[in-house]
Amino acid sequence: TIVAFTSGGVVAAATGFALGVDNERTMGLNAAVYNTSFTTFRFSGSRFSLSQFTAVPHLDEQNLLTYI
Repeated sequence: TIVAFTSGGVVAAATGFALGVDNERTMGLNAAVYNTSFTTFRFSGSRFSLSQFTAVPHLDEQNLLTYI
């Protein structure tokens, strides 16, 4: 298990890589990252895949959901 705390730009870049999308779509992902969210990836051999994107189960009030 690896845990990393980082910015939305890095999350978007890793997500774009996992999804195999172009740079323009990857940049668009950055605007969809919630503050305090977590994104989960899975590694298996040479495979790198997205498991969860910008999850916020720890926030139970709508007013706490903010973007970068």
